[in-house]
Amino acid sequence: MRVIVRVLLVLGFGAMTASLSLMLAYHYFYLPAVETYRVDLRVHQAITTVHQRTIADMQARSVRATTNYDTLTSNFEAADRQITRLMQEKHSIEQELIALQDQVHEVAELEAIKAKLAEEIVAFTEQRNALTPEMVTTQVQCTGSMDPTVTCLDIVTMISNPAQMDIHVGVIIAYENEYLDCNIVGALVMHRVTEVRWENGVKQFRTQGDHNPIDDGCWVPFSAVRYYVTAIEKRDAPEGMALLEQIWAIEKQQVTLGERIDEKDVEIKRIQAGLALCRPVWGADVCPVGHVNNIIAEHNRDVRSYTKKAENIAALRGQLHNVVFGEQGLREID
Repeated sequence: MRVIVRVLLVLGFGAMTASLSLMLAYHYFYLPAVETYRVDLRVHQAITTVHQRTIADMQARSVRATTNYDTLTSNFEAADRQITRLMQEKHSIEQELIALQDQVHEVAELEAIKAKLAEEIVAFTEQRNALTPEMVTTQVQCTGSMDPTVTCLDIVTMISNPAQMDIHVGVIIAYENEYLDCNIVGALVMHRVTEVRWENGVKQFRTQGDHNPIDDGCWVPFSAVRYYVTAIEKRDAPEGMALLEQIWAIEKQQVTLGERIDEKDVEIKRIQAGLALCRPVWGADVCPVGHVNNIIAEHNRDVRSYTKKAENIAALRGQLHNVVFGEQGLREID
C-alpha cells in the first residue's frame, strides 16, 4: 500500500511537472510563436495590399501610356497626312506657277502683237484721214492766248484730218486736250506748233499760244490733232475791237508792273540780307529799316494793282465774249 501511495505520489508529481512544463511551454513558446505568426500575417497582408495597389497603379499607368501612345500615333498619322496634302498643294502651286509664267510670256507676245497692230492702225488711219479732209469755219474763245494773231473776233478756217506732213513748226493746230497732261484748260485747244519730235515712231508736237509766256507743258501726239488752221479772217467789229484794245493796254501795264514787282523782290531780298549782316555788328539803331519798309509798301501796292488789273481784264473778256458770241452761234475753240 505504501508502495502504491508512493507510486501515486510520484505519478501525481510527474503529472504536475508535465502540466507545469506544458503551461510554461505554452506561455513561453506557443504564445510568442502565435503572436509572431499574427504579426507576420499582418505584414503579409500589408505587403499583399501594397503589391495589389502597385499592380493596379501600374495597370492604370499602362492604360494611360497605351492611350497616349495611341493618341500620339493618331497625331503622327494626321501630321503625316497633312504633310502629304501640303506637298501635293505645293506641287499643284508649282504647276500653276509654271502655267502663269507661260501665260506671262504669251501676254508679252500679245503685247508685241498689239503694239505692231497699233502702228498699223495709225498708218491706216493716216491713210484714211488723208483721203477724207473736211473744212471747218469757227471762232476761238476770248481767252486771249493767241492774241493778236487770232482773237475771238476773227473767223478761222481749218482743215480736219490733217496728214503728218501738213504739221510742222509754225503751223497753228487744234488738238484734243482731254487725255493729255497739259497745263492748260480746254477740251479743244488751238495753239501754234513750236517744236516737233518723233517718239517711239509717233510724231509729237510742242505747242504754245502766241500771247502766252510759256508753252502748254506737254507733247501732243499726232493722234490728238484734229485740225490745222489754213486761213484767218479779220472782222470789222468796232465794239469788240475797243474792248480788245482796252484789254491789251491793261495787259501792257500788267507786264510793266510785273517787271517792277520782280525788281522790287530782288531789291528787298538784297537789303534784308544786308540788314541781317549789319544788325548783329552795329545794332538796329545804326542799321535803319525804313528804306526797306518803304520798298515793301511800294511792292505790296504794285501787287494789289496787278491783281486789280487781272480782275479788270477778266471782266472785260467776259464782256467781249457776250458781245461776240451773243450774236452768232459759231463753234468756240480755246
